[in-house]
Amino acid sequence: DMQNAGVDIHMFGTLVKDRKGGNTPKPPRPMLAMERVRFVGEGVAVMERNQLSVTSCLEIPGNVDFNSGNVRLEYGSIKIKGSIQAGFAVSAPLHISVEGSIESASVKAGGMVSVSGGILMPEGGKVIAGSEVCANYAVNADIQAGGDVTIANEISNSIIRTKGKLVAVSGK
Repeated sequence: DMQNAGVDIHMFGTLVKDRKGGNTPKPPRPMLAMERVRFVGEGVAVMERNQLSVTSCLEIPGNVDFNSGNVRLEYGSIKIKGSIQAGFAVSAPLHISVEGSIESASVKAGGMVSVSGGILMPEGGKVIAGSEVCANYAVNADIQAGGDVTIANEISNSIIRTKGKLVAVSGK
């Protein structure tokens, strides 16, 4: 019964339990058809070094572009080691952290959006955050935030809507 099980895995439509009948799932080996595995719980399934795990934060090692495609999470946060390229969309119910820039993309977070580089949107796009937005600069940006918006340097030709404060640390 799914209601009474803590952490169970459904394999090919069948509930898998350990040999002792406990709540610890022991998937059969070898697991060849990963696209047919369903974990019942909250988080992001990640396959790394032939090991399946569930985490609350999906890490993308490079850019969000044609290689990764659009990124949409139902649970957790996203950490992007590169930039979000023009025309792509990223959404998460919690936070989105971008180590590069957001370039004419659509970004939506239930929590905070943090950008180490800048928000540059000459070809459209929008950043929506349930709480704060932090970035190094904003050029032609369209930002909507439920909390404060903090821009470390330049804000130029941008539309910023915030329920908190707009903080321009330095620059123009």
